[in-house]
Amino acid sequence: MRRTMVLSLAAVLGLTAGSVALHAEAAEALQRDRRDRPAIGRRADVGRGPMRFGGAPLGPGRAFGFGVRNLDLTAEQRTKMRELTTAARERTEPIVTELRNTQRSLRLELFADAPDRAKVEELSKQVASLQTQLTERRLETTAQLAEVLTPEQKARVREAAGREQPRGPARGGRGPARR
Repeated sequence: MRRTMVLSLAAVLGLTAGSVALHAEAAEALQRDRRDRPAIGRRADVGRGPMRFGGAPLGPGRAFGFGVRNLDLTAEQRTKMRELTTAARERTEPIVTELRNTQRSLRLELFADAPDRAKVEELSKQVASLQTQLTERRLETTAQLAEVLTPEQKARVREAAGREQPRGPARGGRGPARR
């Protein structure tokens, strides 16, 4: 009886360890896959990455205001866009880091026991300047991405820009259900 319990416990522990190892390997493979895919047409850096501050050239999973799947990009276009977005992310990363640090300093100063009004004003000017730099870089990158498109693809982008795009929870399926 005791031997059966020990063998059963060993089997359960072995299966659990194997399951954990398999899960870790699958999670690592998923992360590798996410890193290797371009930011175009998918939710890149989901969460509070550089896009939160306009640091990346495109919004989450969006390009030119809508998903790039509608553009039927060639392999060469995808490669070029991947290169452009990677370069843009590398250029904006230091600015994004500085912006986060400045915003953190501003919050700390605002909620200090005795906030220094001059310091708050200086930090808020720095935040605005950094946000402007990120917006300028984003526009430069978007212009570079637009150069990769054919005239027909640009026409699709213009057409989509003229349509009302749904916003908010109803679009992504989060929040209250539609009635």
